[in-house]
Amino acid sequence: MAKKAVSTAENQIKDRDIQREFGRVISTGTELLKIKKERKAITVSPALDLALNGGILEGCWTLVAGEPKSGKSTTCLQICANAQAMGKPIIYLDVEDKLEAYNLEGIQGLDRDNFTIIHPPREEGESLSAEDFLNIASSLIKKPEYKGAVLVIDSCSDLLPRSEMDADTSGSLRATLPKMLTHWIKKTSQDIAKTKVLVLVIQHYITNTSGYGKLKNPDGGQELQYKAATRMDISKTEPWLEGDKKIGQIVHWKISCSSMGASGTECVSYIRFGKGVDKEKEIIELAEAFSIIEKAGAWYSIPFLAGNGEFEEAPKFQGQSKLYDFLVERKDIFDQIKEKVNEMVNG
Repeated sequence: MAKKAVSTAENQIKDRDIQREFGRVISTGTELLKIKKERKAITVSPALDLALNGGILEGCWTLVAGEPKSGKSTTCLQICANAQAMGKPIIYLDVEDKLEAYNLEGIQGLDRDNFTIIHPPREEGESLSAEDFLNIASSLIKKPEYKGAVLVIDSCSDLLPRSEMDADTSGSLRATLPKMLTHWIKKTSQDIAKTKVLVLVIQHYITNTSGYGKLKNPDGGQELQYKAATRMDISKTEPWLEGDKKIGQIVHWKISCSSMGASGTECVSYIRFGKGVDKEKEIIELAEAFSIIEKAGAWYSIPFLAGNGEFEEAPKFQGQSKLYDFLVERKDIFDQIKEKVNEMVNG
């Protein structure tokens, strides 16, 4: 017993020497569990949060893939707005230089003054290469003012290495981006975890011409796939119509993996033009599915509000649009419905 005690004491001294040289690099399982559980989840929308088992954890890598114009950037901008509400800074690599006025004006809650956008130079200056964008991102996430930031790469598909940028246009060039991304991911991974930065990487699908496996795969290389704690794929979209008017689009998601533990889940989100991800619409659909909101013909009602002091009977609304307007105005009741939906899902 005495020999074991001496051995333990010697190990503790060695551990202190290691941590004095390298910093806090040794933890017990209990200590590490506490550190991991202290990470906060950033919400997306009611439907996606349920599919993700609560949202997306800070300090993790998330991939968002889909066809063109399917809602990838809009969803990421909504995540940025939600993160800003938590006091988090935003770094947005606008690699494609495609952020338009409707993107920046059409997301509810987005604070444009506290939104750092890295984009190609205006008027003067050389075009930014993939190395430039990634090095700028690496530099910013190390700064104290960007601790806990959301870093969006929109998109990795348009990152162009300097060697390819300077070469003559040719279809025979060998793509070097996957190898570069692999190096950058490995180089920054420890900084990402340490500063609790959430990385959102937008990917495009590329056609698989090998004849094996899936017809289309997200680009960027395998290292991104291995590193991602959350992967959100848009399987299809369809127009969101009110009468003959298109007011947005319905987005069908497949969650392959989640930093919050869920996997293999599918869900539907709604993107309303001029607003972004429509949380009220999603909560109405979910609450109706769980009978928290009841529908009879064209009438909707909220039974649990009956007799609570403010309402003697369950409030009724003719048509979903009137119920929608009510929930937009009454955030307190929207939050109550959302809580009941979460209770139903979590049992």
